[in-house]
Amino acid sequence: LKTINDRFGHEEGDFAIRSAAEILKRSFGDEIVGRIGGDEFAIITYGSRVNITEKVRLMKECALKHKGSLINEVNLSVGIAFRAENSELSPEGLFQTADKFMYEDKSAYYRLKGNDRRHR
Repeated sequence: LKTINDRFGHEEGDFAIRSAAEILKRSFGDEIVGRIGGDEFAIITYGSRVNITEKVRLMKECALKHKGSLINEVNLSVGIAFRAENSELSPEGLFQTADKFMYEDKSAYYRLKGNDRRHR
């Protein structure tokens, strides 16, 4: 989001946030989708690992095809934590686990693009 805001302005950044929300709602339907701050969203959903992983794959595919007036794609970094695999964690711990995986996904994206955000 920072790159979009810096390059194209906050109006296009706001468009990217709205677009991400629309993509999430389309991908997860009636599940609980909420913006938790900045460009981060959380989804509370249920289902098997296979089912949720497929929804995430389709969501990311949809995002990469998204076209705006100035941007050609929206990349979504995702972290997933399953209650069944982390039954000892509190809801906050489950969220922190998903957040850790999201940052790993984000780092992998920037390594793939050759753009390490920490070294500008």
